[in-house]
Amino acid sequence: MIRCIFAAAVLFMLVLTGCPQPQQQAPPRDPLEEAKAAHDAGDYHAAIELYTEYLVENPHAIKAIRERAFCYSATGNRHRMVTENHRILALDPDNVDALETLAGHWLFVQDFEKSQEYADRLMKVDPRNDYARQVSRAIIYEKKKDEEEAKWRAEQEAKKNQPQKDKKKDDKKDDAPDDGKKNAVKNDAKDDTPEDGDKKDAEKDNGDKDDGEKDDRDKDDGDDGDKDDGAEDEKADEAVEDTKADEAPKDDASN
Repeated sequence: MIRCIFAAAVLFMLVLTGCPQPQQQAPPRDPLEEAKAAHDAGDYHAAIELYTEYLVENPHAIKAIRERAFCYSATGNRHRMVTENHRILALDPDNVDALETLAGHWLFVQDFEKSQEYADRLMKVDPRNDYARQVSRAIIYEKKKDEEEAKWRAEQEAKKNQPQKDKKKDDKKDDAPDDGKKNAVKNDAKDDTPEDGDKKDAEKDNGDKDDGEKDDRDKDDGDDGDKDDGAEDEKADEAVEDTKADEAPKDDASN
C-alpha cells in the first residue's frame, strides 16, 4: 500500500515538472534552393557563394554552373563568366546556351573573329538558330562601320594636316625674297662695275674701226692696182698700133 502511494506521488511529480520530449531534427539545407532564392532577390554575391557550395558536392551540375556564370556577369566579372561557360562546354561541347553567351560576349568586346567562331559552332549545332544569324549580321555591320570610321578619321587627319602644309609653303614663299635680294645684290654688283663693259665696248669699237681702216686700205690698193693694169693695157695698145704703122709702109713699098 505504501509502495503504491509512493509510486503515485512520483508520477504526479513527473507530470508537474514535465517530461523531456524528444527533439525534432531540422530539415537538411539545400544550398541550390538557397542560391536560387538569393539569385531571384538580386543578391548575386550571396548566390555565387551558395552555388559554389553546391558545386563542391555536384561539380557536373551544368545548370548550377550556368546560373553562377550569370551571377558573375551581373556583378561585372565577365572574365569569370567566360570561364564558367568554357567549363560548361568542356562538359557539353554542343551546349547552345554556352555557345550563344560566348558569341554575344566576344561581339560585345568587338573581338569579331572569336564571336564568329562561336556563331559558326552554334550554326552547326542548330542550323536554324536565329541568334547565330543575328551575330553574323552584326559582325558584318560592325566591320563596315569600323572601316567607314577609319576612312573618316583619315580624311579628318588629312584636313587637319593640310593647313600646316599650306603654312609651310607660305613660309617658303616668305623666304623666297631673300633669293631675290641675293639676285639684286648680284645685279648691283654688275652695275657697280661698268668699266669692264665699257672696256669691252671700246675694244669692240676699236676692232670695228681697225677692220674698217683695213678694208679702206685694201680698197685703195685695189684701185691702184686697177690703175696700173689700165696703164699697162694702154701701153700695149700703143705698141700694137706702132707695129701696125711700121708694117704699113713696108707693104706699100713692096707694091
